[in-house]
Amino acid sequence: MARTIESPGIEIREIDLSLRATLPVGTNVFIQGFTDSGPTDELINITSITEFEQIYGIPTNAAERYMYHTAMQVLQSPGNLLTNRLPYGLSGGGGYSSEYSALLFPVTITGTGVLSGDDTTTYSSGTAYEIGAPSQFVLTETEALAWESGQLNWTTTPNSTAIGSISAYDAIGNAGIIVINEIKTSVDNNYAGYYLGIHDNTSLNDTVYDSISAVNYNDNDSATDWNIIPSTMIETLLSGTEINDSVSEDLETIPSTPIDISDYDDTIIMGLFRLRQSSTSTQDGVALQANIRESYVGSLDATRTYSPNGQAESYFIANMINGDSVYMKTYVNPNFASQNSWIPGGVRKLVRTNLKSLYAIGPRVDPTSAEIKYVGNIPTKLSRSLRLAENKEQVPIDIVCDGGLSTIFTVVSQGVTDDNACQDYDDTTYLEGVFEAYDTESTYLADQTDGSASSVQNDWVVIYNRLNQFCSETRKDCLLISDALKHIFVQGNLKTLQDTSKNFSSHIYWPLKNLFGSSNSNYACTYANWVKIYDDNLGAHTWIPFSGYEANIMCKMDAALQPWYAPAGLNNGIIRDISDIALNPTQKQRDLLYKISINPVVYFPGDGYTVWGQKTLQKKPSAFDRINVRRLFLVLEKATNAVMRYFVFEPNTVFTRTRVVNILTPIYEIAKNNEGVYDYLIVCDERNNTASVIDNNELVVDIYLKPVRTAEYILINFYATRTDQDFTELL
Repeated sequence: MARTIESPGIEIREIDLSLRATLPVGTNVFIQGFTDSGPTDELINITSITEFEQIYGIPTNAAERYMYHTAMQVLQSPGNLLTNRLPYGLSGGGGYSSEYSALLFPVTITGTGVLSGDDTTTYSSGTAYEIGAPSQFVLTETEALAWESGQLNWTTTPNSTAIGSISAYDAIGNAGIIVINEIKTSVDNNYAGYYLGIHDNTSLNDTVYDSISAVNYNDNDSATDWNIIPSTMIETLLSGTEINDSVSEDLETIPSTPIDISDYDDTIIMGLFRLRQSSTSTQDGVALQANIRESYVGSLDATRTYSPNGQAESYFIANMINGDSVYMKTYVNPNFASQNSWIPGGVRKLVRTNLKSLYAIGPRVDPTSAEIKYVGNIPTKLSRSLRLAENKEQVPIDIVCDGGLSTIFTVVSQGVTDDNACQDYDDTTYLEGVFEAYDTESTYLADQTDGSASSVQNDWVVIYNRLNQFCSETRKDCLLISDALKHIFVQGNLKTLQDTSKNFSSHIYWPLKNLFGSSNSNYACTYANWVKIYDDNLGAHTWIPFSGYEANIMCKMDAALQPWYAPAGLNNGIIRDISDIALNPTQKQRDLLYKISINPVVYFPGDGYTVWGQKTLQKKPSAFDRINVRRLFLVLEKATNAVMRYFVFEPNTVFTRTRVVNILTPIYEIAKNNEGVYDYLIVCDERNNTASVIDNNELVVDIYLKPVRTAEYILINFYATRTDQDFTELL
């Protein structure tokens, strides 16, 4: 190693080679659904049912009961609960608009040598860009998507037109910076919504944080019709000292490194804040809390880069935002962002802003439909919710519960030509087309004239597909517990098979087989039942989706044993605190269900209600058609990924590769010693890291596993022998 001392002496250094591997701790369950109150589109970790009720309220209808009782099951287990409330309302729901909108910021090239506002610093003529107050513009979807393909006509002189007078789409290219409201958020009648703040690199180390002093919203009457929210309605401080938490402090402390030096005069800070109703709000008044949701630091210079890990990465503010933001996309006028004068060694440009305000990224919309509790366009709301949780490095998830959402959407969509107008959900409705949709030999009746066959199937599968895609493609690190359509098992409040005109084969088996006919995923599983419970708030019995109960079983099993044990059987699959199940299948009926990868739930006298299957929805007969194997790999992959992150950018040498094997080995020893794998092999040497692999800057680790299989079929043979039979001869 290189030394730093120049004369004889002793230099001591510490080198940390104590990196060790650990298995993930705790089971994280993600549930989304409707509740009576509480913040929408916000991930919240809930620790108790009391906390759930404080935040989300008591359920008042069936959709809310599904969410409530699914969450309760997780809270009654050792698992960790992550929730998100879907907003009521037509289309995308309250807090969302049916149209895109954008903030248009003017960027003026200052030629006088002095910037406007409070900043009186003098610069050379023509070397400063000043960001001005924005205007708001409503866009069609075609116009919004056109920006993606570069079809925006930018002006070559972004300071030549006052953008406040823009009234046509073809004129918005006069702006310097455009922030598009990509998921169409809006400000509701209580001013809750998403607001954007921008600050430059000045005054970042002051003891007083004062970059924000007002919050502005637009009534959608005019592009520049900004109104200030009364400060008495905002519970969070906007400005304050370093001992006070404030919006200004949140904005000014976004940079992780000091940028209040001349080298970063081209840098701006952008923070997106969520204003939502506070828990202290009353019927007579609204208090708003401001929480920062996204934060970015970057340059207006499109060529600017930085090197956080030794490799040059873009420092252009548009690239920083567009690569990570859930809510917005940003466009910067290329006629100044790409000018050669930004290149180091040329004439440096300075960026200054004196806005002092947060600006709503969406217009104000009165969400009257939310008050009626329309469930609206559930797929749109669900996609938005899943997008909040797609970053697996920031949001740990092991299990995702359907929570009855697929049933809710299927029911409310029947007979509705526009899914934006889906009404409130009634779980006592008799759903036409569930049984009529199928015959016993084909997926759909070919002569079905009213379309109910394909309609029921298509509506249900929309929700299943989005949840499964989230687990199996977007994240690839969690398991979906899907709920079968309630109305296969229960119509109104009557069990299907209590109707003497119905039978298992035609009205349970074939509908289930065809419902899951297109499902083929080892990241998903399902159970052939709904459960009856007594709801204290309702004061009556009601039917609840099964996914929360299976999540409860998995969480308890993970804490007591390991995730690679089968979450089923009389040891690990007992269901507590239910009154009844919608279907109690016989052995032959269980055989049919298991053949189509649908797990039975059974009542055994003396033992109780029990999960009696552990198949995934994968059709291919491989190790991954079992839940215990799928969860084994999910756990080991997470543990391996957590360790291998520390080897990125390490030298690809024999020493490094040997360390990889030595550090990973304890993980797989734990799995081997705790009945997860029969055996394993980790290869990371010259056999799979050839010269060409190393020259490609790659390090390859091959891990071979023999997963433990469960004893699902126990065959017992009784032999009658002669009295003088020597048993050793038989064996």
